[in-house]
Amino acid sequence: MSEHACTAPGLIALRCVFGVGDPHGGAVFCPVYTVALPVGQPGALDDDDIHEFAAADLLADLQRRATRRGWSMRVEVEVEQTAADAAGCDLYAQGPEEATALQLLAQADTPGGGRRLTFGTGLAHAPEAVVRLAGRYVVQHAAGPPIAIVPAQACTFELGFTEYEFEA
Repeated sequence: MSEHACTAPGLIALRCVFGVGDPHGGAVFCPVYTVALPVGQPGALDDDDIHEFAAADLLADLQRRATRRGWSMRVEVEVEQTAADAAGCDLYAQGPEEATALQLLAQADTPGGGRRLTFGTGLAHAPEAVVRLAGRYVVQHAAGPPIAIVPAQACTFELGFTEYEFEA
């Protein structure tokens, strides 16, 4: 990292992506449905401050109704870096468990030299696996893999996948 003081990346989008995936752990995934969770909108979250969507139930529904396909789900997180942060800071993304490391799926330059990055979890092939994707996510600038969250350099949010936002 440079001498530049990094800022927190901006959370742009949260998505639950449902598609046909290899239930035997292969890398093949064909997205079919995408559910975008509201981000950065006043009143978008209820009082628990958790982004909620009944993703486990939806995956179970898809698997029950379309039995000839191997349905899976992944979480996608899109963040934006400023030009200075993109040039001088390393970015680390982590899901709620050590095993929920986020992988870079896509990146795009933004006007002014910044960039947007899309990270995704591995595929969840069962409703129980979707529930394990729930919890606190952190996307943080750091010199190396972070051992603690630095609020000024981190974007943190919590996801829940067993109920809809309005049910809490």
